[in-house]
Amino acid sequence: MDKDEIISEIIEWIDKNDCRSISIVYRYAEVKYKHWLDVLKDKERYKGIKFYIKSRNYGQRAEKIKAPEGMTLYKKGGGMLNPLSLEIDKEK
Repeated sequence: MDKDEIISEIIEWIDKNDCRSISIVYRYAEVKYKHWLDVLKDKERYKGIKFYIKSRNYGQRAEKIKAPEGMTLYKKGGGMLNPLSLEIDKEK
C-alpha cells in the first residue's frame, strides 16, 4: 500500500467512526492499524489529516452533532481525557 492509499483509508475510517481527534487516530494506529504509523509520522501528512479533522469538527459543531463516545478527547461532564489512557475498541 502506498502512502496515498493509506491516507484514503485513514480518512475513510475518520468519516465512518466520526472521529474528532488526531490523537485518537494515532492511538488506533499504535494498537490496531500499525501500517498507518509511517503516514502519521510524516509531518506534512499528519498536519493534513489534522486539518481535515478540524474542518469536519467545525461542520459538526455548526449542525450541533455530538461526537460518538470514544471519538473525542472531551469528557461528557466537561474537561479533556488523557489520550494515553484511551480504551481502544479493536473492533472499529
